[in-house]
Amino acid sequence: MITALGSVQALRVISRTSVLGFKGTKKSMPEIARELNVDAIVEGAILRSGDQVRITAQLIHAPTDRHLWAESYERNVRDVLALQGEVAQAIAREIRIQLTPQERARLGNARPINTQAYEAYVKGVVGPSGQAIESLEQAILLDPGYAPAYAGLGSRYYTLGLFGTLSPAEAYTHMKEAALQALEKDGALPQAYDLLGLVRLHYEWNWPDAEKDFRRALELNPNLADARHDYAHYLLAMGREQDSVVESRRAVELDPQSATLTACLGWHHLYASQYDQAVEQAQKAIRMNPNGFWAQLVLGWAYEQKSLYPPAIAAFEKAVELSRGRTISVASLAHAYATSGQRREAQQVLAKLQEQAARSYVPAYDVATVYLGLGDPDQALEWLEKAYVERSSFLVHIHWDPRFKGLRSDPRFRNLLGRIGLPQS
Repeated sequence: MITALGSVQALRVISRTSVLGFKGTKKSMPEIARELNVDAIVEGAILRSGDQVRITAQLIHAPTDRHLWAESYERNVRDVLALQGEVAQAIAREIRIQLTPQERARLGNARPINTQAYEAYVKGVVGPSGQAIESLEQAILLDPGYAPAYAGLGSRYYTLGLFGTLSPAEAYTHMKEAALQALEKDGALPQAYDLLGLVRLHYEWNWPDAEKDFRRALELNPNLADARHDYAHYLLAMGREQDSVVESRRAVELDPQSATLTACLGWHHLYASQYDQAVEQAQKAIRMNPNGFWAQLVLGWAYEQKSLYPPAIAAFEKAVELSRGRTISVASLAHAYATSGQRREAQQVLAKLQEQAARSYVPAYDVATVYLGLGDPDQALEWLEKAYVERSSFLVHIHWDPRFKGLRSDPRFRNLLGRIGLPQS
């Protein structure tokens, strides 16, 4: 339902992540509305009996808790997606939103779905990450024509590639294949265009097509918070760091309960040299989800730039624990050890990373950051060349990574930026 409503240009729709945060809450509708910054709330219930599903939906004027509209629908469970589009159109009519012909067509063209495939898809999208790929592949096997399952699979591969669980070649190849298959099934699926934009950005370094894909995703669903967030990454790579902060903030407005997006807003502040704002957003994200390692990383990076080494190291140590030893966390800790004068500790971590790199994939970008912290620009640049060859995910933001500011005047570094196609000023 959220996806269906989100495709309507005239509406601002809060994402599923933030909405689910209020499941089972005792808060009143006006309280929820204030926290989400919305005027209306759609409340619904689903009752399934065999092959039949009954959906009851009601529209509530949130500030006054006044019911504006309610309706019940009963359909075969295979038609649940079409039913969501039908309900979305009814809500648009009730609040006097004029749908465009394209919006009306998208909302009215949902295909029947294999119910077991849909259940596997939901499990793959919202369930434990360790079982996600298996669940999504099962959904595709059960219903090869269901485009969102391919997009969900591509999204999982993106996470694995971004943080170095898989090599960029493996992760982004799978990701692009999944995105293209999704578009083959549904040429108007915004999540698939968003995935393609990420491949163009992080792996192919195809800036014009990356922007085109992100814009197409947002054209199809302007309320897709992840696409806003990913477009912010593109803007940062292009040297538009202030614009990236604005776009990242828009993503948070669409998903205000997302600790990940809140931490990412802090990350964009960090790369715009706004360290106090970065700390503020990271701390907010940690309060929202104390178990998220990304917010700890952003907090540590910001503290490090403020030369507050003890809290930076504490944040990185927590990130290592929460991420179960991901190299991005380990390398960040080693960099902080080095810049705070604890060289022996940094060198010990570096030795372990190099041993690991001999056995399995370790992002060369992460190793380069440790050498830079140790004051060895030659070795840092040598590892950045390896990162260039493997197309490490974070390489597209290297010019704005504050840890590399000491290299910005080095001709070898500027040559690297030129080969990637990044701005040099």
